Formats: sequence, C-alpha cells, structure tokens
Amino acid sequence: MMLVDMNPDAPVPDKPGLPPELQASVRRHQEHLGALVSSLRAAGVDEGVIAASVKQLLISYGMELTGAIRSLVLGYKND
Repeated sequence: MMLVDMNPDAPVPDKPGLPPELQASVRRHQEHLGALVSSLRAAGVDEGVIAASVKQLLISYGMELTGAIRSLVLGYKND
C-alpha cells in the first residue's frame, strides 16, 4: 500500500505499547498527515505531489521522533 492510499478520515488508533511520552507525538503526526492528504486531494493536487509532500512530512516526523526517543532513553538511564 502506498502512503497516498491511506484513508485520511480513519480514526487514529491508540498505541498502548508506546510510552505515554510518545503517544501524543504519534497521534499529532498521524492527524497532520491525514489532514494534509485530505486538503491536497480536495485542492485537486496530483497524487505524485501528494506523495512527495507526505514523504517530506515523514522525514520531519522521523527527526522529531528520533529526538523524543533519545530523550526518553536518556531519561530512563538517569533514573
């Protein structure tokens, strides 16, 4: 399945296995991704452009998530 095949209106599932510190980040980014896809499709944007936009957002999210995980791990080590 391609990223642009996602249903942007699907509810964001809870991720019980994730630490609480990461759940808000995951939820926020899933909501932003869904809103981006919906908005771009509603504007008639080409699916290739949508895929490129999603890719850029995921790169940004990856950097933020990596930082959050790093902080979380370092925080556990200091306990």
